[in-house]
Amino acid sequence: MFTTLTNTQQETLDFAFHPGTKNNALVILGHGVTGNKDRPLLIALAESLAANGWPCLRLSFSGNGDSTGSFEQSTITKEIADLQAVLDVIPDGTHVAYIGHSMGAAVGVLTAVRDEKIRVLVSLAGMVFAADFFEREFADIVPGQGCMWEEESCPLSQEFADDLRQHRDLIDAAAAIEIPWLLLHGTADDVVPAHDSESAFAAATVGQKKLCLLDGAGHSFDESTYPQLAEEINAWLALHLLWGWDGFAKKNMPHPRWVGHVETELAVAAEATRKFSKGEWTALIAIQSTEQHCHSLRFALGECW
Repeated sequence: MFTTLTNTQQETLDFAFHPGTKNNALVILGHGVTGNKDRPLLIALAESLAANGWPCLRLSFSGNGDSTGSFEQSTITKEIADLQAVLDVIPDGTHVAYIGHSMGAAVGVLTAVRDEKIRVLVSLAGMVFAADFFEREFADIVPGQGCMWEEESCPLSQEFADDLRQHRDLIDAAAAIEIPWLLLHGTADDVVPAHDSESAFAAATVGQKKLCLLDGAGHSFDESTYPQLAEEINAWLALHLLWGWDGFAKKNMPHPRWVGHVETELAVAAEATRKFSKGEWTALIAIQSTEQHCHSLRFALGECW
C-alpha cells in the first residue's frame, strides 16, 4: 500500500504491512511508551487479524524503533501528528480501524475524536489518566538526567513530562467518541491499571462500546492471552468495520413488526450467509445476543447453513 511514510517534519515512520483479503479495509496498530512496531503483542495481533482477512499496518511512532526523530520528543501530541500523517495518505473510502496499546491507545482516542477516517477504535491497556501515569512511574526521575524504567535508550525528557501533565486525563475525549469502541485490559496490569479503561468505558456515550477485562493479564498481555485478544478484535471488526452488522442490519433487517415472521427472517438469514462467513456470524450473534432480532435470527441462520 505504501513504500514510505513520513510525518509533517519529514521524519520517516517505520512500518510493516500485512496483506489481507478484505478490500477497502486497513487496521493500524500503534505501540505504547518505549515500544515500537515489533513488540510481540502487535506482531501476534497483526498476524492473526491478517489471517482472518484484515490488512494490517504496524507503525513505529517517530523517535521509536527504526523511525527517525528524537525519542525525547515522543509525546502524545507528536504521536497524534504522526498518526494523522498516516491517515492523510490513506485513500478515501478506506475503512480504517485503529488499535492502540497503552499510550498508543491514548493517541488513538484523541485522534479519533477529530478525524472521521477512523471508523473503529480498539484500546489495549489504554492510558486514560496520563498525568497520574507520569506521577506513578516517573515522578522520582529528573527529566534530562534519568531514563524511563532504566532503559538507557529511553531518556526521560521535560517535553514528555509536560505533555502528559498537559493532557492530564482523557475522560472528556472518551465521552466524545462516536465510533464503535472496544476496550481490553488485564486485571493484573501494574503499569496502567484497569481502572483507566473502566473509567473511559463509563464516560463513553457511544452505544457501540464493549469492555473486556482479562483476568490475571498484565500490561503487555502475553502469549496465553493473544488468542483471546485476537478473537475479540476480529469479532469487533467483523461487527463494525466494512459493512459489518450495522450496515447489514440497516439495509436488510425487516421492520420490527416483522420480527418473528419466519419467512421474512429466513430471507434475511439467506442474504446474511452470502455476506459473512459462518464463523463471523457466530461471533456477531454472540455479541448481539441481547438484540431482539438476533433471537429469531439464530433459528433462521440455522436453517440456512
